[in-house]
Amino acid sequence: MNIPSITKKQKLILYLLYKFRFLNRVQIQTLLHHKTYNRINAWLKDLTEKNYVGRKLETESEINAVPAVYYLKNNGMQFVKTQPYCEKAYIAKLYQEDTRSKKFIANCLLIADIYLDLLKKCGKKSGFAFCTRSDYTLDGIIKEIFPHFVFQKGKTEPYFTAEIFPEKPRFFILNRIKKYTTFFTAGDWIKQEKLPTILFICPNDEIEEYVVKKVKVVCRDENITGLIFQTTTQEQIKKLGITGDVWSEVDKTYEK
Repeated sequence: MNIPSITKKQKLILYLLYKFRFLNRVQIQTLLHHKTYNRINAWLKDLTEKNYVGRKLETESEINAVPAVYYLKNNGMQFVKTQPYCEKAYIAKLYQEDTRSKKFIANCLLIADIYLDLLKKCGKKSGFAFCTRSDYTLDGIIKEIFPHFVFQKGKTEPYFTAEIFPEKPRFFILNRIKKYTTFFTAGDWIKQEKLPTILFICPNDEIEEYVVKKVKVVCRDENITGLIFQTTTQEQIKKLGITGDVWSEVDKTYEK
């Protein structure tokens, strides 16, 4: 299948959309380290017209102050399928991007902002790495637990794994907590890597309180002492960034 020709920079935009799923124009411009937004807009307009990317606008706002959000469309998916970074098994999910919920899109944008914050603070360190769900290989260890993202600030530093929790259902949240504790204490990870710090990002204070309580219960019931859990809310990360003073370590001493 022949698809329209595009530039190297436009191909890089497609890679970024594969990695993060949804990005706004400001994020794309920052990730490309480009000073001229007019050029970014021209590239995105061309990609949209050639059916490489789709474009979503915030229609509920009377003032068009929210940047448009972009995602892969048919030709974009055809292109990334030919690239070495692409896990072809993930492509099927990309065909559903048109119908993704606002919450899903918001999470993708949040992850991109988190990456940009880390890149600014740690990007020059040797061994800095940041992986989203699109980056996990099918035979990789981390695929089993499938966190929203994993990062390492430097070559000799431990990994951080992060889960973005929804508001409900709570049984889903509890099951995810249990899966994390099992995976990092009884799975293949501990045979090959040091224990990571587990980050739980909550939608609000109420869910954060619930998560802290359940982490304590699970650690007590399963006699887990070696794992480090830290919690915060999305609001705190949006205000101060993932590298800000936003994290609270869970004291695993259980209190009734």
